[in-house]
Amino acid sequence: MNNLRDRLTTMPLDQRRETLNLPSYLVQAGQSEKFRQILTSFNFIEAKIFLSEPKLLIADYELGDHFALPIADPDQTDLHSLRDALRLSAHVLAEDRTQLPGQLLGRLMSHSSIVIQKLLQQAQKWRYTSWLRPLTPSLTPPSGFLENTFEGYSSPFVMMHDGQNVVSQSFNGLKLWNLNTGAVIRSFDDSAPIEFLTLLPQTNRVLSASENGTLNLWNLEDGVTIGTWHTPHQQLVAIAATNDETQAIAISRNGTFALWDLQSQTNLLTIENVSPAIEIAAIAPDGKQVICVESNPDLDAAKILTIRNFQTGELLHVLKTELGTLLASLAVTSSGKFAVSASWNPTDEIAIETWDLATGKARDRFNVSDIAIFTFAISPDEKLLIAATDSGNLKIWDFQTFTELSTTLHPHVLPIDRFAITPDGKRLVSSSLDGIFKVWNLERMGKSPQIASHQNRLTAIAMTPDGKKTISAATDNTIKIWNLKNGALLDTFGTQGSFVKILAVTPDSQTAIAAAYTLLSVWKIETKEVLHSFHHPDFITAVTITPDGKYVISVANDNIIRMWNLDNGVQIHNLYSDSQPINTLIVTPDGTRLISAKISAKEGDRTIKVWEIESGNLLMTLKGGTAPITALLLTPDSQKLIFGSGQNVRVWDLNNKVDLLTLEGHKTPITALCISPDGQQVISACSEAIIKVWDLNSGLQLYELNEYPDLIDILKKGQKSEVDLALDSLISRKAILKMAISSDGKQVISHSSHTLNVWDLDRRICIASFNTDSAISNYGVTHDGKTIVVGEASGQLHILHLEED
Repeated sequence: MNNLRDRLTTMPLDQRRETLNLPSYLVQAGQSEKFRQILTSFNFIEAKIFLSEPKLLIADYELGDHFALPIADPDQTDLHSLRDALRLSAHVLAEDRTQLPGQLLGRLMSHSSIVIQKLLQQAQKWRYTSWLRPLTPSLTPPSGFLENTFEGYSSPFVMMHDGQNVVSQSFNGLKLWNLNTGAVIRSFDDSAPIEFLTLLPQTNRVLSASENGTLNLWNLEDGVTIGTWHTPHQQLVAIAATNDETQAIAISRNGTFALWDLQSQTNLLTIENVSPAIEIAAIAPDGKQVICVESNPDLDAAKILTIRNFQTGELLHVLKTELGTLLASLAVTSSGKFAVSASWNPTDEIAIETWDLATGKARDRFNVSDIAIFTFAISPDEKLLIAATDSGNLKIWDFQTFTELSTTLHPHVLPIDRFAITPDGKRLVSSSLDGIFKVWNLERMGKSPQIASHQNRLTAIAMTPDGKKTISAATDNTIKIWNLKNGALLDTFGTQGSFVKILAVTPDSQTAIAAAYTLLSVWKIETKEVLHSFHHPDFITAVTITPDGKYVISVANDNIIRMWNLDNGVQIHNLYSDSQPINTLIVTPDGTRLISAKISAKEGDRTIKVWEIESGNLLMTLKGGTAPITALLLTPDSQKLIFGSGQNVRVWDLNNKVDLLTLEGHKTPITALCISPDGQQVISACSEAIIKVWDLNSGLQLYELNEYPDLIDILKKGQKSEVDLALDSLISRKAILKMAISSDGKQVISHSSHTLNVWDLDRRICIASFNTDSAISNYGVTHDGKTIVVGEASGQLHILHLEED
């Protein structure tokens, strides 16, 4: 136990505060060695994290630099590494302080410093509560491209002139907050949701536009609203202020250009019917030109890119894109000389084009491979072009040569919707629809330590039943084999052709099955010798192995279920299904029947088919109901089929073909199911992050597990616009996506987009959590529930061991 935290909790409040503020006193006294010692002590770090706030601890590390305390290397480097690691984990620790040892180990385990390794040894002995210990340095280390992550803010946002502070929307107005610590400096009340923000060119004043057409001018120094006025032209698509800060410019979706006096808030100019519809607009820095994406039949195009004179609305140029179809994103350089647009055509060809605003002619064009570009940013020195793609990636190019400099895979769960670059061009801030902000150090771009297990998205994980190894596959066309005891990488080999999307292991832990597009490969795990290759006419959607390990069963998009003998490679059956494309195959535990279905939150034919494995005959077709089938499992005795249908859990008797139970109680769709080893209880989860435990005999709910018991009720008491925004953010980040149960039935392991949780069913609480840096794409759990493997969209793999209190 941490004796320091124990002692502090028994101290009077003022004495506790003084102890926690020791770094400040030591800096002022010039005690550099004691300052270093206290901030490299895990006991002090743990005490301040638990009894204060992470951002205050991070501020302690800043004191040494601020007061130029004489600390030489390597001690200074140690302090900076600890500060930067805590910054990367601050948003996690603010919500769950028990993740401190796991976050430090995951980020600093590879650090060469003796001082830091000693601190990590202290962290590893932490036993205040259960926690998940990473066996390898698998979290983003400090001093990399990613610098910071913050939660609880929303777009739109603007960067202040000093590059240190940000103004962003909150649930009830605006917040001014520090980019280094996340500390809120000032709040501004505004009842209407804000659509646009722009910083005046010279002073710390911000112009905001709300969705109800209200414009506000804010003084950020004192939080006072300087002026408020209402424009009758709602659905604004762009706002700006003139360089002399005397006038505001507003562009409306209905094709109206308006100019307002910022001092008197009077309308100076209104030009209506400039265009039938303006979907996106970017205003040149001098306010003289507007670049628009228009839907304009008069110009013989469904969507077209134009340059117009703001004062008159005159059409100056129609910009002819080579692809000539949908345009989605715009940006203008700080010099006002060039614009950047993205377009694509029905064949999914995508082009980024730059334009000379003076001539209206294309300056350059290059193709990209992602499906769409959501938003652009151009660095102030016009050297970098930054884009967020439909596939969730962050891409950076040299703006002069269009050479790709960096690709960051899936840095946010939801698409990135806004960018801002600090005025000095050194940092980039990205935000997504789930209220997550990330800060990127552009000077470290491409220099980050390579920690990724794979170089691209992790697509599949399979663990050997003996609990000794795990196998991972990714879209980088590699397969890796890992030791589950110590996290060591045992082997890496490539795949020919397409990447592996599905992995499975035989019950004897000796043979692996890998599905890559249309090819199903069977190979020995120890030697990698390929035993069989089974070809399909279409891409493979599901694979399973019979409990005795004799047969592998696969289905492709042609809806033919194929059964193969693993010993000799002979195909046994072709089972023809008339259902929609099947993506789930389950063999009953007794090995006699096969269940096929399509699991989907949005679509599917809502039927489940039951086949006899020996004969290949179709035994029955079960109608899933009016809602899509979202999860599916079988009881251990092979007698009951359980599936999620909308907000309900349904239970079928497979022998008597009878609908036994419908378990009602969830308020949002079922997302995951698991069943106790004795088959007496079924556990269901929904998108509101609620887990329910049911008695399978009576159909009664026994109890409920909820990590956020009061949050949803609190949110629902707010205004509708605030509730919608908050709930969307909560559900996108906290919705439970998958679950598993330990072999003793005492623990349930669940995961949401970024968080893995371990639940104790006896105590009915979450006992341990682990947050990843990018979205969780796959996971696996050993039978005893003690070792958990988590794969990220970034390609990173975490091997975690449950340390129990």
